[in-house]
Amino acid sequence: VVVLINGGAVAIDYIHDLGTVAVLEAFYPGFHGAKVIADALFGEVNPGGKLPITIYRSNYINQVKYESMDMSLSPGRSYKYYTGLPLWPFGYGLSYTSFNLKWSNSTAINNNNEDEDDGVVPIHKMDEVVYEVEVTNIGKFSGDEVVQAYFRPPNDSKIIRQLFGFERVHLDPGQTATLHFSLSSSLIATADNDGHMRVDPGLYTFTFTNGVTETLIGQKSVYVSIYLRPSYTYVLIKQSDSQ
Repeated sequence: VVVLINGGAVAIDYIHDLGTVAVLEAFYPGFHGAKVIADALFGEVNPGGKLPITIYRSNYINQVKYESMDMSLSPGRSYKYYTGLPLWPFGYGLSYTSFNLKWSNSTAINNNNEDEDDGVVPIHKMDEVVYEVEVTNIGKFSGDEVVQAYFRPPNDSKIIRQLFGFERVHLDPGQTATLHFSLSSSLIATADNDGHMRVDPGLYTFTFTNGVTETLIGQKSVYVSIYLRPSYTYVLIKQSDSQ
């Protein structure tokens, strides 16, 4: 077991590539850190944290231009823009138990908006879309799971995915909980070149995951299409599922 006590991300390629070594990321745990680490290592508590950063491979420093503040410049920075394969991605985190995710119920509704132009949905007029995700503890131990909700804007966006919500839940073995995620236009709005928040028409992909790619269950896609009329804009939202 390797315990990391550090501030920023540490590229430990050789440990990651061994594949058989457990890694506990403690960051700066504070005054009571030693006891908390010991409790986690000896099973007194079940770790339930998720990485708040992306941990890159060591050669990343040779691939990115740090003098540039363009986060989307290849290969990109942060989970929103990085196109490579990191050591551990943002939101990753294991547990001593296992969890399963599946759709419970999802709703996408039609909208009628007025006084719009330029094919842009104003962030204050789109009704909410609610997604329900069932989380089940299929392991042998009680533990916490964190379900993260991401969206990907239309294809011409540089953003690969963007977090718009997350929920933490504590479950005993065999227990199931239903988590509700409300999606409003303000949550999927992105800034244009002038700094204005806008929702562009196109295909938005929504992903709900526990951060561990092996247990990603599926996606929901919402297509927002704009039809301009002389006096109003009609917004059609279509929903589709994929597993």
